[in-house]
Amino acid sequence: MKINQFAVVDTPFETQLKELATIGFYDEPVQVAHAKNATAVWRELLRIAFPEVQDGRVKFRDIAINTREDLAGYLNSGAPVTEEVFNAVALQLLGFVEDVDYTFDKVAEAVATINLPLYHKAGRWDADDVLTAWYQLLVTHTRNGLQFIDDLASRGYFMKNNVPLFFNGKAMATFDTSALIREVVYVETDVDTDGDGVRDLVRAEVIRPDTGVKVPTLFTASPYYQGLNNEANDALVHNVDVALLRKTPNTLTYEEIKYEPEQEALPEAHEIAGEVTETTESFTGTSHVDLNNYFLARGFAVVYSAGVGTRHSDGMQDTGSPEQVASMRAVVEWLAGDRLAFIDKHSGQTIKANWSNGKVAMTGKSYLGTLATAVATTGVRGLETVISEAAISDWYQYYRDNGLVIAPGGFPGEDMDVLAELVYSRMLDSADWHRTKMQWHGFQHATAEYMDRTTGDYNTYWDARNYLNNVPNIQADIVMVHGLNDWNVKPRQVFRLWQNLQKLPVVKKLYLHQGQHIYINNNRSLDFADQMNLWLSYKLYGVQNQAASQLPDVTWQANDQAETWETGYEWGRRRLQHCH
Repeated sequence: MKINQFAVVDTPFETQLKELATIGFYDEPVQVAHAKNATAVWRELLRIAFPEVQDGRVKFRDIAINTREDLAGYLNSGAPVTEEVFNAVALQLLGFVEDVDYTFDKVAEAVATINLPLYHKAGRWDADDVLTAWYQLLVTHTRNGLQFIDDLASRGYFMKNNVPLFFNGKAMATFDTSALIREVVYVETDVDTDGDGVRDLVRAEVIRPDTGVKVPTLFTASPYYQGLNNEANDALVHNVDVALLRKTPNTLTYEEIKYEPEQEALPEAHEIAGEVTETTESFTGTSHVDLNNYFLARGFAVVYSAGVGTRHSDGMQDTGSPEQVASMRAVVEWLAGDRLAFIDKHSGQTIKANWSNGKVAMTGKSYLGTLATAVATTGVRGLETVISEAAISDWYQYYRDNGLVIAPGGFPGEDMDVLAELVYSRMLDSADWHRTKMQWHGFQHATAEYMDRTTGDYNTYWDARNYLNNVPNIQADIVMVHGLNDWNVKPRQVFRLWQNLQKLPVVKKLYLHQGQHIYINNNRSLDFADQMNLWLSYKLYGVQNQAASQLPDVTWQANDQAETWETGYEWGRRRLQHCH
């Protein structure tokens, strides 16, 4: 096993003491500050490192110092603390298994092989050494992929007081996820995709901690979120067993097909009857993003919206369109305090996101990450960063290739209209479906013409869905993740975005893994969740943790060594450089 940690912040000793005191490992009640020697300090730290029992000393006999002696006997003997002794205990606290991950005669070799960032100092330790080593241990990963401090939190170390707490630059799990507030709002957009003359409303579902502290938001724009029409999708899949047609040359220039947004007057706004402070609708759990769930316990709100043309929202579904992007942008604007939302679609009662600190990150993989990227290209205020995984930057490069009609890996016959059919979840409410059926069929007929499976040519329809055109508008810092073996959303999508971002003064971070179309936050060999914790604590809470310089610009998974991640500073123009 090899663990790669890039989110451990080098911290001065005096700051370590302050942070240890903040989380309860260096204060009066536990007597650590008054312990007379290194062994006594270590005993006090260990005593409170088992939150599942009242007094951790009952666990000391379960921990070995070597093959002959347990921790209780060693501490009682007053023997000195050394690196070898401390790390032998640390390996067990971190969940590593004797004779599988380490042996007592080769503790140092195991620590090096597993690549644990534990404290190193030869000879006999003093009290300050023990405190520094304990600090390092708390931010070291366990065998199961959590920081040790997070493992302690999962076992009840922190009181759930719903107040933000940070350690080594990262948010701790101090919020009670059993008492989260779940509420629904309907955000007013600036688009009218169903042509009824009134601005479309889009449903947004909010999950937030019950706290008096204003919190930031992780927003995921997911057209899949309100349900799927699998049967209708399958029925619309295009036949790919057809002959290729001979291409007819033309003299079109880009200027002739370039997408130019039409300058139209805004549709009519919804009437406002008043403003309230509480919503009237809740919701039950559905398919949520794991990375978002990780942050709910750390003082972040999470919001999901499926956008226009989905269940409980207005409008027509149009894959990747400027209108779809605008509807997702509107949710960011509401979270930032710049847009109206209603508590339902009929009463006219508005509500503000008074719980929000106005700072938003967008997260998600595939279509979800695609819309995060697209919203970033609008330059919307309040969007501080995007964490996009396996995202599309140009829809033409997804369903077309140099004038040929193609399909993403595993989905032959899919196209823009087929994907729209899948997520037009207004079908799932019978009355709404019957009200919109004829209009939807007409809308889909037009889409089939615009996307042009006959020639496969790049045209105005595709140019409107090429987000690379709008990269210069990006104000948010961007984190990108992509699989080098992804045949669904191919790596060229992130490569072209990465190239275009080099011209901008925003911070950009890139992770390239050897997997396919996956999330990587559960990859045990890389501390991705810790890195995103460091990043979002900085971007959304303003913690000065040097995240922008601490996290490598480019991190990639080696394909010739197991569980090995390299870091560098460039991709594409010169060979990636190893950091030593």
